[in-house]
Amino acid sequence: MVRHRTILSAAMGAALLLAACSSSTPKSTSNTTAAATPTTAAATPTTASAAGTKLTWDMTGANSQLQTALGDYPTVSGNTTRGITPDSLALACIAAETATGGVPTVQKGWCQGAQARLKRANDGKEVPQKLNLVLTSDSGSDAQKTDTDLTDAIANKKVFSVLLVASAPLASNPMETQHVPYFGDFIECGTKSVFGFDVGYNILTCSALYAESKAKWTTYSDSIMQTYVKPKGTTIDKIKYAAVGTNIPAIATYLNALVGQFKAQGVQVVYSGTPLPASSGEAIDLNPYVVPVVNAKPDIVGLFSPDPQLTARYYGALKDGGYKGDVLASFTSSQLANPATAQLVDGGLATSVGFGFSVYGGPSWDTINQDATAAGAPVPVTQAFFRGWVAADQLVTGLKDFAKTGQPLTTENFTNFLNHGWQWPGVGNVAAPTIYPFGKYSSAPCTAMARENAAQKKEVPYQDLSCGKVFFQQL
Repeated sequence: MVRHRTILSAAMGAALLLAACSSSTPKSTSNTTAAATPTTAAATPTTASAAGTKLTWDMTGANSQLQTALGDYPTVSGNTTRGITPDSLALACIAAETATGGVPTVQKGWCQGAQARLKRANDGKEVPQKLNLVLTSDSGSDAQKTDTDLTDAIANKKVFSVLLVASAPLASNPMETQHVPYFGDFIECGTKSVFGFDVGYNILTCSALYAESKAKWTTYSDSIMQTYVKPKGTTIDKIKYAAVGTNIPAIATYLNALVGQFKAQGVQVVYSGTPLPASSGEAIDLNPYVVPVVNAKPDIVGLFSPDPQLTARYYGALKDGGYKGDVLASFTSSQLANPATAQLVDGGLATSVGFGFSVYGGPSWDTINQDATAAGAPVPVTQAFFRGWVAADQLVTGLKDFAKTGQPLTTENFTNFLNHGWQWPGVGNVAAPTIYPFGKYSSAPCTAMARENAAQKKEVPYQDLSCGKVFFQQL
């Protein structure tokens, strides 16, 4: 299953999200130093299981610390009832499912997954009104078409809400100006997405906390390291970690910030550097880049590369150089289809922040697979299908919880309800729970890992979705 890829510059997004922790990382950290010990919420996090253990982490604590850093989240005013009738709600789904020339992106099938969740809600009469998807569109990863589709959805189709995957920052955001709640995966975050709710890839790299606090605060979690050590029965402070990346400025900035966060958590960082060429074509012999890392004797290597071929070759070179430890990188199950590449990535740990892997199974995965079968989609489900399903679940669950308040349904009342303390319970071991407004600034501190297996040509279990702690640090 593909992991950690944004739609805009997918490989770059993968490199910035792998082997990491969920973090609100500043664009530049060169002029800031930690002035205070990071604070963390105290509630005990949990691990999911196929049997249905409920995931938990200290959501109210995270919201409280966010309020300390930024103050109260905005409240919106108005009485917008566009797309709302006593019997129905009009919705649109707009997703960047293809790129230039019609080439499928990793989000191909996202709207199909969203539609499947809406059908389940309608069949079960989960909300007072029927949810009508009146517009479905593939934006083709084109910013102008995205804008055109959004205008059509709001001005012409008169929708109440939009399910959205945007491939780039929106040139204009009619959802914010026209008060339209939107759910999915998009660049906007913090107070720039008051009406937006994102549990996709892009929330992982949101830097709104740093920007809105005027470079005074950052947040991150220990979920990846906690997930890594759990099967090993050890603790984070016993781990020797090496971070190696390509010589791309964005990766260097991210890696340096991440290393600082790991050190604050007690991880023993034995090597950190960005000497790798940007792509595998720039280096025939990778040995000079391998020796310093192997000599540092890490237990685990975080590999930050936007080039899947370089990622595979470097991991293979590490193993050839005698390295016996683990590697976290932007591995994908598709790399196992090529026998030569499969041998290179064999044993690598694919990492997913906020979402699980279908290999673990369980009731929630069974439900989504059933919906996929009914919709004629592949099973096991693609990541696009289940992420679309999950985004629609946020909308459905939010509407169910809002109905209990007895307030009249307007887009403003609904959005204010969600933005001020609403806890989305997540979806079993498929998607981790979150709370708002914290969820406007960072992902849930929960991670799953699976190991690439060349012999079986698939990802095999390592650790199911597991939650850690959120840290806030004053800079």
